[in-house]
Amino acid sequence: MQQPGETIFVPNGWWHTVLNLDFTVAVTQNFTTTSNFVESWISCQKGRPKLSNRWYERLKEARPDLAEAADKHRLPYDPVEKRREKRKRKHMEREAVKEAERREKEAKVEA
Repeated sequence: MQQPGETIFVPNGWWHTVLNLDFTVAVTQNFTTTSNFVESWISCQKGRPKLSNRWYERLKEARPDLAEAADKHRLPYDPVEKRREKRKRKHMEREAVKEAERREKEAKVEA
């Protein structure tokens, strides 16, 4: 049980649960330091690609050392484009199933 004025730090990737019993302020998620930058950067690119692009632009201005580390750990693919391709593939699969069902019904009617 955390008391007023106390702070708790939960390291990145640790499972935890919070139950607020009263009004509270929390700073959660996306806590990044130079020691966990690479892990946070890779995670951000995968989960929040647009945010990672904005973050990178600011890193170039404020922390060129971290921008250089980000360059070394860029994903070999564009997560947004990968998601688009996946949605398009699923759509095409659904359309192919619908077309096969339509042809099957037509064949039954003709028989």
